[in-house]
Amino acid sequence: MPHALLLAPWFPPCPGGAERYAYRLYEQAVRNGWTITVATDGHTRSLREAVPALEEGVYRLTRYKEQLSDNRRVTWRSMQFSVLDELHGLLDGLRPIDLVHANSIETAVLGRIVADHHDVPLVVTIHEHAPQTETFGRGRLRLAFHRLAPDAVIAPSSFYYERARAQGVPLDRVHLIPHGVEVPPVVPARPSTGHGPAWGLPEDTWVAVSVGRIYRPKGTLELIRAAAIARRRAPQLRVVIVGPDGPSEYARAAREEARRLNLGEVVRFAGPRRPEEMPAVLWQADAIVAPSLAEGFGLAVAEGMGLGKPVVATAVGGLADLVADGVNGEVVTPGDPESLADALTRLATDPERCARLGAAARRSVLRRHHVATMVAETTALYASLVMTARQSPATVSTLSHNGP
Repeated sequence: MPHALLLAPWFPPCPGGAERYAYRLYEQAVRNGWTITVATDGHTRSLREAVPALEEGVYRLTRYKEQLSDNRRVTWRSMQFSVLDELHGLLDGLRPIDLVHANSIETAVLGRIVADHHDVPLVVTIHEHAPQTETFGRGRLRLAFHRLAPDAVIAPSSFYYERARAQGVPLDRVHLIPHGVEVPPVVPARPSTGHGPAWGLPEDTWVAVSVGRIYRPKGTLELIRAAAIARRRAPQLRVVIVGPDGPSEYARAAREEARRLNLGEVVRFAGPRRPEEMPAVLWQADAIVAPSLAEGFGLAVAEGMGLGKPVVATAVGGLADLVADGVNGEVVTPGDPESLADALTRLATDPERCARLGAAARRSVLRRHHVATMVAETTALYASLVMTARQSPATVSTLSHNGP
């Protein structure tokens, strides 16, 4: 059975779309004839705490920190390469790898070194939706997409595909493989008392759930202001925000705005949830709302759609792949609380529209975003790259070094 090394900076139980993507490949690739070994940071709690049977093949690296704190070593060299020593020891104890798959920009650097050492193809999936805004962002993008010369770039949405093409990745090296989610065969019916009691809210409450870190790209402030408008038109409407605070003062400002607008009974900050809790969280919603100002894919939106939930979302980034206005959800203008309030009101006051859009949402995810399809297409790409590498005497990528 061919063997891939998947390099992931974080891995479940750490939450996030990139982390769930890595986990789904790790868990299900064996069904398509591949074994995946995961190397990830060990300074997070082990997956064993949540699901004991799922730790095999996941290696959580920790010894690199010893090098960083060793004053006898050149610190800057350790910053760059300390993980490589631990990776080398790990791979020495495993059967040979046939391919390296890097799940971020920083692991793409490690991945290129490991792939070149073993003369195997390098695949990268860059989930960061706005690396150009980081320090030396333009350089980071050119490094990942051009200088490291990946043999294949997997784009989980059209947003990522277009970005890779704009960075000069040749057409035959960028592959649109939509991010996939689990879709249950049967979705339980809505409780007769509604979803409100699950959140400590009154019976017959209509609940819109928003999932994601509370920071500006998620549009949380716009959602709070929309709730203030919509509650006057649909008194039964409540908004539940599920996710951790972001790395700024934005979350505090969002809570202050909810208090200023007297939304204590309308907007509920429910905090973060573990990945294994997310199916229940999303099922306990009448609709999923994603007022994002920027979004690479929209994992919670896709998962909610798979549960038959209608969606209110902005047409930004990967959300445009998921939601079609009036077909499987409501598309609203980014940054416009009034537009968002109108859409929430339409759904909260029209159960038949909710049911119709929700059923269509489930069908669209089954057709385009099922996890089995994602894994099958990804492992087929792996196989093609390995076959090409074995047939060619030169396995190191020949991508031109002249980029944008």
